[in-house]
Amino acid sequence: MQTQIRLSRDSSIRTYGMRASAIPYRTEIERSLSSGESVVIDFAGNDVTQSFVDELIGALILKEGRQVVSRLAFENCTNDVKGIIKFVVHDRVRQLQKMPA
Repeated sequence: MQTQIRLSRDSSIRTYGMRASAIPYRTEIERSLSSGESVVIDFAGNDVTQSFVDELIGALILKEGRQVVSRLAFENCTNDVKGIIKFVVHDRVRQLQKMPA
Protein backbone atom coordinates (compact mmCIF):
# COMPACT_ATOMS: atom_id res chain seq x y z
CA MET A 1 0.00 0.00 0.00
CA GLN A 2 0.95 3.59 -0.47
CA THR A 3 0.05 6.74 1.42
CA GLN A 4 -0.09 10.11 -0.33
CA ILE A 5 0.83 13.08 1.85
CA ARG A 6 0.18 16.50 0.38
CA LEU A 7 1.58 19.62 1.91
CA SER A 8 -1.36 21.84 2.80
CA ARG A 9 -2.98 23.72 -0.03
CA ASP A 10 -3.55 26.73 2.23
CA SER A 11 -3.24 29.72 -0.09
CA SER A 12 -1.72 31.79 2.71
CA ILE A 13 1.25 29.39 2.89
CA ARG A 14 3.59 29.31 -0.08
CA THR A 15 6.84 28.41 1.65
CA TYR A 16 7.27 25.91 4.44
CA GLY A 17 10.24 27.11 6.42
CA MET A 18 9.97 26.30 10.09
CA ARG A 19 11.02 22.94 11.49
CA ALA A 20 7.92 22.89 13.68
CA SER A 21 5.63 22.99 10.65
CA ALA A 22 7.21 19.74 9.36
CA ILE A 23 6.55 17.72 12.52
CA PRO A 24 2.86 16.90 11.87
CA TYR A 25 3.75 15.71 8.35
CA ARG A 26 6.66 13.62 9.64
CA THR A 27 4.40 12.08 12.28
CA GLU A 28 1.96 11.07 9.55
CA ILE A 29 4.83 9.65 7.46
CA GLU A 30 6.16 7.66 10.44
CA ARG A 31 2.69 6.25 11.11
CA SER A 32 2.34 5.10 7.51
CA LEU A 33 5.84 3.62 7.39
CA SER A 34 5.26 1.70 10.62
CA SER A 35 2.16 0.17 9.01
CA GLY A 36 4.35 -1.15 6.20
CA GLU A 37 3.26 1.39 3.63
CA SER A 38 5.41 3.47 1.34
CA VAL A 39 4.80 7.21 1.26
CA VAL A 40 4.48 9.74 -1.56
CA ILE A 41 5.09 13.33 -0.47
CA ASP A 42 3.45 15.84 -2.79
CA PHE A 43 5.07 19.28 -2.82
CA ALA A 44 2.69 20.73 -5.46
CA GLY A 45 2.61 24.50 -5.38
CA ASN A 46 4.86 24.77 -2.33
CA ASP A 47 8.41 25.83 -1.67
CA VAL A 48 10.36 24.55 1.30
CA THR A 49 13.49 25.46 3.18
CA GLN A 50 16.33 23.17 4.09
CA SER A 51 15.23 23.30 7.74
CA PHE A 52 11.74 22.07 6.87
CA VAL A 53 13.06 19.19 4.73
CA ASP A 54 15.64 18.25 7.34
CA GLU A 55 12.91 17.95 9.97
CA LEU A 56 10.63 16.12 7.54
CA ILE A 57 13.11 13.67 5.99
CA GLY A 58 16.47 14.11 7.70
CA ALA A 59 15.04 13.17 11.08
CA LEU A 60 13.58 10.00 9.54
CA ILE A 61 16.95 9.03 8.13
CA LEU A 62 18.65 9.52 11.48
CA LYS A 63 15.97 7.48 13.24
CA GLU A 64 15.33 4.70 10.70
CA GLY A 65 18.55 4.61 8.67
CA ARG A 66 19.24 5.31 5.02
CA GLN A 67 16.93 2.49 3.83
CA VAL A 68 13.89 4.61 4.76
CA VAL A 69 14.53 6.73 1.65
CA SER A 70 13.65 3.75 -0.56
CA ARG A 71 10.14 3.83 0.90
CA LEU A 72 9.63 7.51 0.10
CA ALA A 73 8.72 9.14 -3.19
CA PHE A 74 8.52 12.84 -3.96
CA GLU A 75 6.09 14.44 -6.41
CA ASN A 76 5.67 17.86 -7.95
CA CYS A 77 9.02 19.17 -6.79
CA THR A 78 10.59 22.24 -8.31
CA ASN A 79 14.28 22.03 -9.14
CA ASP A 80 15.01 23.97 -5.95
CA VAL A 81 13.01 21.52 -3.84
CA LYS A 82 14.74 18.57 -5.52
CA GLY A 83 18.11 20.12 -4.71
CA ILE A 84 17.18 20.63 -1.07
CA ILE A 85 15.93 17.05 -0.73
CA LYS A 86 19.13 15.66 -2.29
CA PHE A 87 21.31 17.80 -0.04
CA VAL A 88 19.47 16.76 3.14
CA VAL A 89 19.49 13.06 2.22
CA HIS A 90 23.21 13.07 1.39
CA ASP A 91 24.08 15.09 4.48
CA ARG A 92 22.17 12.82 6.87
CA VAL A 93 23.42 9.61 5.24
CA ARG A 94 26.97 10.95 5.56
CA GLN A 95 26.29 11.77 9.21
CA LEU A 96 25.06 8.20 9.82
CA GLN A 97 28.20 6.77 8.24
CA LYS A 98 30.38 8.76 10.65
CA MET A 99 28.49 7.57 13.73
CA PRO A 100 30.11 4.80 15.75
CA ALA A 101 28.33 1.47 15.45
